[in-house]
Amino acid sequence: RAPELKERPGAQLLELGLGYRYSDYSQVGGVNSYKADLLYRPVSPLRLRGSYQHAVRAPSIEELYFPPVSNQFIVPMPEPCDANSPARTGPDRARVEALCLAQGVPAALLPNFDFELRRVDGIAGGNPDLESEQADTYTVGFTLTSQLHNPRVRDLQLSVDWYQITIDDGIGRWDSESAVARCFDPKYNPAYDDGNVYCSFFTRDAITGNIFAQILDRNIGGLETAGVDVQFDWGFAAGPGKLGLNALLTYVDYWTYLDPSGFAIDYAGTVGGGGLGRSLPRWKSLLNVSYALGELGLMARWQHIDGMRDVEYRDFEVPAYDYVDVGASYAFEAGPLHGLHARVGIDNVFDQAPPIFPTWQQANTDPSQYDVLGRRYYLRLTYAFP
Repeated sequence: RAPELKERPGAQLLELGLGYRYSDYSQVGGVNSYKADLLYRPVSPLRLRGSYQHAVRAPSIEELYFPPVSNQFIVPMPEPCDANSPARTGPDRARVEALCLAQGVPAALLPNFDFELRRVDGIAGGNPDLESEQADTYTVGFTLTSQLHNPRVRDLQLSVDWYQITIDDGIGRWDSESAVARCFDPKYNPAYDDGNVYCSFFTRDAITGNIFAQILDRNIGGLETAGVDVQFDWGFAAGPGKLGLNALLTYVDYWTYLDPSGFAIDYAGTVGGGGLGRSLPRWKSLLNVSYALGELGLMARWQHIDGMRDVEYRDFEVPAYDYVDVGASYAFEAGPLHGLHARVGIDNVFDQAPPIFPTWQQANTDPSQYDVLGRRYYLRLTYAFP
């Protein structure tokens, strides 16, 4: 990290940071990570910043070597090679049958092939042939700090940052149901090619033609996302005490998943699916208000979550949600209770129940996004011995 300019007209500070790391892994070999960032302060109140970073994550021990475990896995019912399936009776029947034969369904069984079960045998586990994940991150932002002497605006700061993140060769497991469905879907496999990536996620028994699922860790696609983060801080004297405000706002412009075939799906503004943490509101904000009066402190917090559509059932909408928490604290600075700090509060003041939606995660909702406990009260006492 080196200052390029300092205390110059129009450039109070111009600082360049560079970083590089070489890592050599016994399984995936040598990889390079590097970054560059620039900090520019043209005048005291304003700081401009930007950065680029190339990051690498080598596969973990579990992802590489978790022993394959036999289990049963879900497939479409009826599966596409079934003689009565929509694929076999639709307009692409001839190409579907050719794909079934290429996968190993015996020709003698194909005319009346019958498999209407919901589950098939298979294995799940690690994969020693994994490659490293790669990520490129770009950020541009600024911080504006008040330089005014007026006590009302002296402690005021605004930060705004834009980010863009791209992840390639992401490591994960693809479920058997959608793999089989997409292998026979012209949207994902227009040539009905047995070499299609989705068709590689399962094999077939050479005698019975039944599917054998292979739910292994793989480098299956990537992710692109961009958005804006805003933070606002303000504090000033109000009456006998001090009022403090802290506001956080985030906007997700897009959150696009690139599947193994290169098909892009934007999940921004959707809820559910893909595991916990995959509810992606476009707007989300948090406002904290505090008031300090000597040993007494009061606080209120308002969280807003933008409305979303179900990730699979796009006509199903989840409304916007707002949560309010309140609390108070008191620190005993003198007397026999000196050293005692008491805090009380109410979380989810209005007892907001979580939304119920079709593509839920746990308990018919997403507990990583919504409060599933309802209104609750707490009292916390801590004591520091003198």
